[in-house]
Amino acid sequence: MPNQTEVGAAVAEALARAQHHRQRSPRKMRVRLLTQWGEGEGLTVQARIAGRCESELVAQEGLGVRVIPWAELDRRAGELPGLVDAAVEEIETAVAAAPAPARPSRVEGGLDWEAYEGLAEAAYERVLAVMRPLVEEAPASLSLGGALEAVFLGLMKAAALASVGAGMGKDDAREMLEAAVAELLGRVSEGHRASLAPRLDA
Repeated sequence: MPNQTEVGAAVAEALARAQHHRQRSPRKMRVRLLTQWGEGEGLTVQARIAGRCESELVAQEGLGVRVIPWAELDRRAGELPGLVDAAVEEIETAVAAAPAPARPSRVEGGLDWEAYEGLAEAAYERVLAVMRPLVEEAPASLSLGGALEAVFLGLMKAAALASVGAGMGKDDAREMLEAAVAELLGRVSEGHRASLAPRLDA
């Protein structure tokens, strides 16, 4: 049947557009074509971005959805690829406009700053204690620089997990990292930095 062929081709193109958006988005993008029956029934396009904070989840509520009722599908099938694009654009715009979360130290009243600073210093000392054996036990195929970079990457993943748990936005996390690097570079000599992780053959 001609109509069936046109609908099938439109669905295939819409799925290709969905895959395109998933691949090009720097965020975890989910774009689906769903068959919906009952209230609001029809072929449904649904776009969603994995939220990094509550404000991003709230911003997407009720957005990123397009529906072609079943009775109109034969006539409107050609709209499907455009509906995918529109749903994705709507959801990306909403997430981009979502207010960034502030870190707890900026919004919590009566924060125990002495305990905060003490825990931060304890975490720093604990990490330093772990860094040395990690680098000393690194595979011989890695240079000192390569081993330190790998350790840094692992520590950053752990730090990122902590920032997500604290409800922080990426801008706050970046600011704290830059401040920490500036502080350390200002007080630690090049010789001391190298001594943190001596070469395996030293």
